[in-house]
Amino acid sequence: MSSNPYSHYYRNAFHFDQEHRTAGSVSLFKTHQSEPGHFLIPSVAGPSIQVNLAPRKGQGELDFGARRFVAKIAKNLFVVSPGDRTCEYRIPTDLHLLIVSFVGDPFLEVLGPGQDLGFMHSVAMYDPVVVRLVQYLWDRSGEGAPLLELNSLEMALVSYVAATSRQAKPVERQAYGGLAPWQKRLVCERMADHAQDASLKELAAIANLSPEHFCRAFKQSTGVSPHQWLIRHRIEKACGLLVDTKLPISDLAAAVGYDDPSYFARLFRRTIGVSPSVWRRTNQ
Repeated sequence: MSSNPYSHYYRNAFHFDQEHRTAGSVSLFKTHQSEPGHFLIPSVAGPSIQVNLAPRKGQGELDFGARRFVAKIAKNLFVVSPGDRTCEYRIPTDLHLLIVSFVGDPFLEVLGPGQDLGFMHSVAMYDPVVVRLVQYLWDRSGEGAPLLELNSLEMALVSYVAATSRQAKPVERQAYGGLAPWQKRLVCERMADHAQDASLKELAAIANLSPEHFCRAFKQSTGVSPHQWLIRHRIEKACGLLVDTKLPISDLAAAVGYDDPSYFARLFRRTIGVSPSVWRRTNQ
């Protein structure tokens, strides 16, 4: 069974009921978030299709790195997450996800150079055909279907989603009242600079807003306060450094902006669910 960053994250960070299978060149994950709440799925290199199998309905907020949007969490919901983007869910009900995680980007082969899935990276869609294809791929992989059949199912799924991207319309609404795209980009770029912390007054000035208005607009756009966003950004960077380098924890903490390794370790455990050393050991 091939490894995938999703499997490590689900196993270590949350108490998901989860299963993992492979189907040709893709990895499949079935997870069940049994209670309402806020959770993150860290970025992986390739795109993924995530479908919800839970029948219960409710209105939630999602953000895959493009913008935050409001969607009805219901059966037959599916989303397409681009590679290298964190998936954020804020849900009022349980969520039963079936995820197809791709190696590379098969959509480029179908859509052609310079094309992408457009708005589908920032909306939720509702299509029983996509859900049935993903469910069938899951079922056949568990039944030991031939590789040729699994690859054909993968291509059918990719081709259908790509065709849907050209004609489907979003059914959710954007969360209004937040920062303009240019404001969010400049502020987040400044916050991501670990060389020197930015004050709230400085961030508000970048956005040309008062500190009070800036805090409200930032949370409206991202779902979290500037301080919480900064913690999440630093912890995500730390996850990558823990896997890709052999830096001691103290040096790694300093590299992402924390002079106190103990404080960094507490934040890491609170955010991810395990200590930095456990994360490194299970993901290398």
